[in-house]
Parts: sequence; C-alpha cells; structure tokens
Amino acid sequence: GEMGIEHALLPEKGLVAAGDCVIGADSHTCTYGALGAFSTGVGSTDMAAGMASGLNWFKVPSAIKVELSGKPGPYVSGKDVILHLIGEIGVDGALYQSMEFTGEGVANLGAHFTAAAAIGLEITIEFTAELATGYTLDAAERETRDALTAYFHRLVLETEAATDIVVRVSSVGAILTTLESVLDYSGLTLNGGTENIRPGEDYVPVVEGVRIR
Repeated sequence: GEMGIEHALLPEKGLVAAGDCVIGADSHTCTYGALGAFSTGVGSTDMAAGMASGLNWFKVPSAIKVELSGKPGPYVSGKDVILHLIGEIGVDGALYQSMEFTGEGVANLGAHFTAAAAIGLEITIEFTAELATGYTLDAAERETRDALTAYFHRLVLETEAATDIVVRVSSVGAILTTLESVLDYSGLTLNGGTENIRPGEDYVPVVEGVRIR
C-alpha cells in the first residue's frame, strides 16, 4: 500500500528535493536536510497558516558547522554520532540554527544507495506565436525553454514508473498559455509531429530546443 512513515515516504515519492523549503508539524521534518532541502518543524498555528496561504515567515538562521573526521568503529552508526553531538551541545544547543556537516568523516557513516542512470530523450518544441509587446523571439524561446524544462522535471518526479511517462501535446500547450511572452500560439509540434510522446523505459524527456515561428 501507500502507508508508512511520512519522512521516509516523501523522499521516496519524489515530493521533497534539493532546494525545497518544507515545513511539518513534528520535529523530524528536519530529516530532509539530508536531501539538500531547508526543512523544519513548526507549531500548529504556523502549520495552519502555511496550509491555508502557502506562505510563512522565517528568520534566516545562523549555521553551526560540524566537521567529522576519521572512521566509526564497529557497530557505530550515524545515529550514534548525532546522539553524541546532542549530548555535547544539549537538546536546545542549536535552537533556531541550521547545522552543516562536513569533513571526510561524513562519507564513512555508511549511507548506501543505488542509482539507475536514465537516458535523455531530446524533444524539440516548435510553434507559431503572437508575442506580447516588448518581447523578442529569443526572449520568448528562453522563457518557453525554462517553463518546459521545469514541467518535464515535475512530470518525471510525479510519475510512478518510467514506462508511464507521457509528454502530452495538450499539456505542453497549456504551459504555453501561461507564458508572459506568448499571447497566442498555433501549429504546436513535438519533434515535428502532433502526437503525444512516450519516452519509454530508461528514458526521460529533456528539452532539446524551442523554435518559435
């Protein structure tokens, strides 16, 4: 099923990634720092405000640098290291501060993962456009490329299996309607055709080029 511990499921589902800002209603939310995200636990009022408005207010925290060296002994894990650190600084020793772990000792904590390489399937997007006042073709093509690159990235993260990825002409068209530089468009093609593209197993869609006529 889809049940489990949220702080394990969210990274597994691709819902948290490097550069994200994440808040949660419990102290373990800071787990996502391991993924390069800023994440923190907040109180119920802040959580409700974030859910209602999508906004929250933070003071930029000062950072504590922790440099690890050497190799851990037998049966010593990262949990032992962090518990020792908490014992040194106290449970409130990093109150409203971030912690950055560096040093060659970080690589010796025994975290292992397997990554499967994906091949980029290049897609060229072409269409005729009526540009908004003040925009050049180059500017419109750059905005289109950036928007579609972000869309392809979300598509890969949100699709359960690689074989289920579909780049739909209608979805690309919907993205075009959100661009500030494009008032209207016609004749949209993907790799010269008007059909949806299924990259297939081991492939992910990437923007090869954008050509506006």
